[in-house]
Amino acid sequence: MYEDGTNVLTGTEFRTHSSRTTDWYLPSESRASANWEERWNKLKARFETIVDECRPVETNLIQTRIPAFARDSIVPPAIPPGLTLLQSGGSLWLEPAYLFGTDEKPLIGAFAVKGAHGKPLLNDDGTPRALRFGLFRQHSLFRELREETDTKLRELARDATALLYTLPEAVALSIWRNWLSGFSRGQNATDATAVDVSVQIIATFITSIIARSPIVGGLAACRT
Repeated sequence: MYEDGTNVLTGTEFRTHSSRTTDWYLPSESRASANWEERWNKLKARFETIVDECRPVETNLIQTRIPAFARDSIVPPAIPPGLTLLQSGGSLWLEPAYLFGTDEKPLIGAFAVKGAHGKPLLNDDGTPRALRFGLFRQHSLFRELREETDTKLRELARDATALLYTLPEAVALSIWRNWLSGFSRGQNATDATAVDVSVQIIATFITSIIARSPIVGGLAACRT
């Protein structure tokens, strides 16, 4: 009914005027590295090795919509019995943005969105302001692993992040569905972001193993 993450009807053409930094990553402009499939297969093999070496890993994801009026404070989840906290913190985030038509005029939303102070966001003529919602994600990763396996998991997260920035355009658009307008790589270069990305790519590994699907098919099945 609505375009993903917006208050405009499906099929509405829109653009945003978000500011961009020099390190901006745009999925629609993603260019695959020459050996991305080889790197993917090696990463998958490393994941399967870690699966054999470690015990279950549990992750909790809290995703908050921006703006959100009078939302309850979000308390990070407690550490599950028998597990240790490996990584926790803010990860991928996306700023909200007003939407404009191809004529550069503000679009009218299908419904009014309330801002942080509870007042509806409106155009100058009183119509609902078209908006792409922002997102903020928080990850907590718990594990029962041997210390040497912790290091391997962190390295896997780092390499998974690097790989996801060098995928073919079609695959990138599928994976980064909530971030089609892009984001700053520098501002999202945190350990928690690496965990966020690695959780997505690990889920893709599991999906492709269960479904025995091709590499690209498996990637397309997993969206952040």
